[in-house]
Amino acid sequence: MKSKKIIAFLLICTLLTSILSFYSSPVSARWMHTMSVSCDVTFSGRTATCTGEINAHTGATISATLTLQKKNGSLWDHVTSWTKTGTTYITFNEKYTVSSSGTYRVIITGKVTRNGTSENVSAASGEKSCT
Repeated sequence: MKSKKIIAFLLICTLLTSILSFYSSPVSARWMHTMSVSCDVTFSGRTATCTGEINAHTGATISATLTLQKKNGSLWDHVTSWTKTGTTYITFNEKYTVSSSGTYRVIITGKVTRNGTSENVSAASGEKSCT
């Protein structure tokens, strides 16, 4: 009987140790060289303002493309895109007049390189309607 209590106690201690070590572990980063990636699209009439940014760690080189897309059923058609290269921080603030109403979004994709290693990053805006 005494040995069953000792085994139960040890199992509980092992379980608690596992749970505590899980919750005290640092959260792993989504990217190694990139701090943030974001984009958005807004409309004023038929004029889309497409914004995006990639913020990387100091010394990183960035090659990025911001793409405006229009929804076509369940697919997304390419409307236009812009490309930039730079270091540490890239931002887009582009305007484009769309030819028809519909649902649009922007996506940003990039390659961030630092200390000889590269990573691909991306983000998509929410869907926005243009009437």
